[in-house]
Amino acid sequence: MTGAHRRRMDKFDREAVFFTDNAGDFPGGSPGATITGAIAGNMTTILAHDADLTQTFDDKHQAQNIKGDARDTLLEKESEIVMGAAAIGDAAVPGITSQFRMPEPRTEQNIIAKATAMHDEAAPPLEDMFISVDLAHAFRDDLINARDAFQTARDNADSAAGQHA
Repeated sequence: MTGAHRRRMDKFDREAVFFTDNAGDFPGGSPGATITGAIAGNMTTILAHDADLTQTFDDKHQAQNIKGDARDTLLEKESEIVMGAAAIGDAAVPGITSQFRMPEPRTEQNIIAKATAMHDEAAPPLEDMFISVDLAHAFRDDLINARDAFQTARDNADSAAGQHA
């Protein structure tokens, strides 16, 4: 299952939880309850098919999927910091929105380099400002961990591709 498929499945899970938590608003037989039941049945089938497919993937394909997921996670962490910089605003810290921008072009090396730069540039006293706009207390550590996971996944994918060359 690709990262996009997982995000859709996560969305379905969140919707199912919403309908369950608000069951009084969606009594049995209502359109919301009917759709939720249909989706829940399909999700079980989709997850079963995904498990079957995952067993048949070769190392190269699995490594590519892991790499793609790790890349998405790293970009999400970078995006959180960019949004945090926008929340802090140029009025509070002149030039912060231009300092914290998403990497362009989004090559693997640019994404990794930008994560390292963001980690270093968001050190105290800026770190406290980012935390004050609702970033996690460990947002810098999370960013570096995501960067390292992406680098590892990238190396593993390259190694798997090299074995099949």
